[in-house]
Amino acid sequence: MMHQKGRSMVEMLGVLAIIGVLSVGALAGFNQAMFKHKLNRNLEAMTLLIANAVQLTQKLEISDSNLTPMLNKVSLISDGLVFKSNKIYDEFQNYYILYSVSNYAHYGYHFGMKVYLNNNETSFYTCRNLILAAASMHSELDLIRREDTKNDTRIGTNLYGLRRCRPTSKCLANLTMRDIDNFCRIEQSHNDLGYYTFFILWD
Repeated sequence: MMHQKGRSMVEMLGVLAIIGVLSVGALAGFNQAMFKHKLNRNLEAMTLLIANAVQLTQKLEISDSNLTPMLNKVSLISDGLVFKSNKIYDEFQNYYILYSVSNYAHYGYHFGMKVYLNNNETSFYTCRNLILAAASMHSELDLIRREDTKNDTRIGTNLYGLRRCRPTSKCLANLTMRDIDNFCRIEQSHNDLGYYTFFILWD
């Protein structure tokens, strides 16, 4: 009696199909893990950048100028960020500008950081990182403001730091993750631009 040797073509195709499915699942899991790692690294970089900016401006006077080059000059730009064309870029190509604002002085804001988050699939997650970074510095900051532009109309939403927190305010120190997620659910229909603008202000 003849014994069958090897595998039939149908069996081999079945094995290849199983390997393919497993490979796709593994690749998806790997990509998700890498994205999460990048977000964690981005959060660390944002937090350190804000802390360094506040530290630097404690020694400066108001001058109506872009102070971002000074952060670079004194080596206060954290790992994972790149200084280019008087701006600081992160690995998601969002950028940051540190400035002095005498026109806000009568409100008690002397320094600020303007943050431009790209309007894309990462906006929600990088916004969440930005709020978490600001919340960790809530005792040093006056507020963080998100501005949306639609039909040339600016719509602003504020989250307040310790000094300006009131019982009726949305305050950085008291935010839950649900609060942050609601703040960061930015609908593209509410913005005509290719990015979202945030202002972090402090005295």
